[in-house]
Amino acid sequence: MKHIALYTCLAALSLALTHSASGADDKKGAADKNPNKIMLVDMDPAEAEFGTYEYPDEKLRESIQKQHGPGVFDTGAYISGNKHWPLAQKIVKDSAKAPKINAEDYRSNMLDRFQIQGQPLDGVGFWVQVFSMYHLYEYNIPPGAKKFEADLGVTDDSKGYMIGMPGGPDAYIGWQEATFRIFIDGKQVYEFKRHKVSVPMGSGEMLDEISVNIPAGAKKIKFILESSDALDWNKNVELVLGRAAFVK
Repeated sequence: MKHIALYTCLAALSLALTHSASGADDKKGAADKNPNKIMLVDMDPAEAEFGTYEYPDEKLRESIQKQHGPGVFDTGAYISGNKHWPLAQKIVKDSAKAPKINAEDYRSNMLDRFQIQGQPLDGVGFWVQVFSMYHLYEYNIPPGAKKFEADLGVTDDSKGYMIGMPGGPDAYIGWQEATFRIFIDGKQVYEFKRHKVSVPMGSGEMLDEISVNIPAGAKKIKFILESSDALDWNKNVELVLGRAAFVK
């Protein structure tokens, strides 16, 4: 009887472990790649670039814009150091693994996370910090892709280089005016305009659900974020494409 009881106990334990392993494998498999989806975070961009357009008003240009062109931008008197992400890219595959911080403590220059109202989000990021600035990625479209889908959000950092400026935490509240566009083989297929006054730190939000059809044989897709040329409307806009995928 003791042997039977021991055998029964071992069999039950073995069955439990088998089910546990099977369940874990099922979850892992579900979390792995869907054969009909290619995630944007798993792809390398063919091109990534930030820069500044030449200010359109020639009379003001000399006093407000010291430089323009690819790879440069100027925050003027704020002296942020004019830093962008290495290689103009921020692609995060597992924000949840980064140490948790408060929403208002999130900073766009953190490379290990995106956060919206304190919640982590994986994705591909876009960052403009001053007027007339742009940031773009271009990707080769996977063969057979029929649609591109993504969630578009703005992160919790609305101040950027203004953090720590004189006047205390309520000074220099972020104002945001920027446009996000998607082009397929040079043709615009999507546009979202962000225009919001007095955006406190930590108040990021989801903006839109993107779904665009991809014509048969299309080769390139370009994503670009552009700030307006209004001087006081662009302090820090960091957008993120979450759950972004090409669907076959």
